[in-house]
Amino acid sequence: MSAIAQLEDGDEPSDSTIRGCEEYFCRLFSPKGVVIRDAAELLWYIFHPLKEDQGVEKLPPTAGAWEEHIRRAHLQAHVWSQDLSLQPDVLDPNTLGWETIDGRLRPVLTLVDLAPA
Repeated sequence: MSAIAQLEDGDEPSDSTIRGCEEYFCRLFSPKGVVIRDAAELLWYIFHPLKEDQGVEKLPPTAGAWEEHIRRAHLQAHVWSQDLSLQPDVLDPNTLGWETIDGRLRPVLTLVDLAPA
């Protein structure tokens, strides 16, 4: 949980914060009694036993998707931490999980390939 508390620190989340948040998400998605700390390993663990007629809605997000979500959460935590500041420090959302398309912010879903080539 300390990684989540560090989300607002700095211009970008540190590698240890991203890793700690990923481990936390893995604990949330892992089946009871299973300890998995890596998003890719968890995705494979859940995907492997699925039958052809089962949908992918049971799968957790990919590691790349989680990282972009963590980056967006960092930006939001940074904004909220300055709620009483008259001149808040504004971070660039285009470096924290967002991209500008046609003048509007859109979330970056992932920068990592969804599957190996």
